[in-house]
Amino acid sequence: MNGSAKKLYPWVICLGCLLAQFVVTGLVCNLLGSYFPYMQTELGFSNTQTSSFLTIRSISNGFCALFLKKYYDRLGARAGLTLSVLTAGIAFAALSVNRSYAVSVILVTILGATISLGGIYGVTVAVNKWFRTGTTTAIAIAGCGSGFSTMLVSSPLTAALEKGGLAAGFRLAAGISFVCALFIVLTLRNRPSDDSQMWAAGKLRTDAPADSAAAGPEVGARAGRYPARIWVIIAVLLGCTASNCTIVHMALIFGEKQFSPSMTAFAISALGVVLIITKFTYGAAVDRFGSRAVTITCCLLGFAGELMLAFFGAGSMAVTIAAILFTCYGLIVASVGTPAITKDLCPPEEFGSMLKDLQAYPVLGPIVLGTVPGFIADRTGSYVPSFIAFAAMLLLAGVIYWYCYRCTGKAAEGGKA
Repeated sequence: MNGSAKKLYPWVICLGCLLAQFVVTGLVCNLLGSYFPYMQTELGFSNTQTSSFLTIRSISNGFCALFLKKYYDRLGARAGLTLSVLTAGIAFAALSVNRSYAVSVILVTILGATISLGGIYGVTVAVNKWFRTGTTTAIAIAGCGSGFSTMLVSSPLTAALEKGGLAAGFRLAAGISFVCALFIVLTLRNRPSDDSQMWAAGKLRTDAPADSAAAGPEVGARAGRYPARIWVIIAVLLGCTASNCTIVHMALIFGEKQFSPSMTAFAISALGVVLIITKFTYGAAVDRFGSRAVTITCCLLGFAGELMLAFFGAGSMAVTIAAILFTCYGLIVASVGTPAITKDLCPPEEFGSMLKDLQAYPVLGPIVLGTVPGFIADRTGSYVPSFIAFAAMLLLAGVIYWYCYRCTGKAAEGGKA
């Protein structure tokens, strides 16, 4: 490669990571529910059976996250991400010919494993090897893959399901997964051949990247006192629970607020665009201002957004979009925000294990509490109490983050993430 190509190659790495998220977070996580109505009509699955797939996927996701550090220490980013995306494609292909609920459970379990094994941990491993500065921005851009997937695949997937049935829809997802896996394996490299290939903008650090595959390029918190790991896990768990439950029940709160079907459809479709905007601006803001200020601000914005969703009706689309925007800022902290938070709130030698824990344990929240909003709505006739609870979760998460950063005595200086 010539000099210009070498300097830009880290962004090819970022694109490969984005495609991994396009599949494992977009196709597997965000769009899996699109198949459920067709599973019911074509395969005769009940509502309970299709709903069980979400729980099965979450359990598999959380369990496999416990082995993330060993997985990437052994395979590296290139093989780890490629294998995850390829496995998702094989599972989708198998689902296209499957007619059995028992086999579907096995295949959904495999899909759940790819969410963690091909998720933000692997992206962090790759980015930290190729970026000296701007790592949070690069991770956030890669995380936008889920938003692009929701925007670009939703309509073709619906058309495929309507015209060709369940088999056509799963074949489409399998084909996309195989193409993405091919791009990743052909372009991704575990590490640059020399330091000149690493991306650096602005003020450079003098320290070299750690040898461990999961180690961060630099840990912002100073040596000394760190918050107990359990507090960080609780904060991320609260954000993860609010995130999952909000997205799943957003259409329901819109229906309760008497939104028209067209207004609801527009608001939900806008969610993908908003997630891209919020992830990118979050990453850029963390690299500029530091993770403490941005993380706590995002939690407060999420708190306000959840309350707006709870109490504002269908009077104004502008207010609705603002509510979604604020809410998404609160929700992304528990996803693309975890690498930056980890770098600042744990000792350098614990970066890999801490990030692994933040991918594994917080999924317990949605598993345990995912059905509670429906239960409350059945008893009260409204989803408003649940969205107030989601707001309280984000506010409490912000308070815990404030305490954790206060323990380090440092504000995660901008430009070093």
